[in-house]
Amino acid sequence: MYHYRLFPEYGLLFIKFSDPYVGAAADNATLEIAKQLDIEDLYTIRAVVFDLSKVTSVDLTETDRARVAHYERTLLEIFTHPGKDAVGHISSLKTFTLPPEKPDAAQNWKDRLDRLKRAPRETTVAAFWPNLQEILASLNLEHELETILSAMDND
Repeated sequence: MYHYRLFPEYGLLFIKFSDPYVGAAADNATLEIAKQLDIEDLYTIRAVVFDLSKVTSVDLTETDRARVAHYERTLLEIFTHPGKDAVGHISSLKTFTLPPEKPDAAQNWKDRLDRLKRAPRETTVAAFWPNLQEILASLNLEHELETILSAMDND
């Protein structure tokens, strides 16, 4: 399960997961969200945070090349719009992951990333970050930590 919040004023899409992480949950959530947003909102996104801290387990299914290629084609179709550089925008997106707090889930997430790194990806594979404060600092948004946390807690 996930919920998300778009912060267009910060160029940030924040997706928070809970319960078991099954299959390509982050990719599937990203596609579902992208389909819901209008094209102007899509192009405000400069960074995506995947918060897996409350995930209880992670499985290793759907890490094959065909699935990754399908995801990337679909994402490109969603972002394609006259006068917009879909490939350039998608390639420039920064992705961040807050890892699962449970050690076994965190290890399985690392194993998932290792498998995905072998697939030819146009999009980036999000690496671990220790906390949201460091992610926001890397985006020069550290002063917005409380605003973002409050918004995500109220959703």
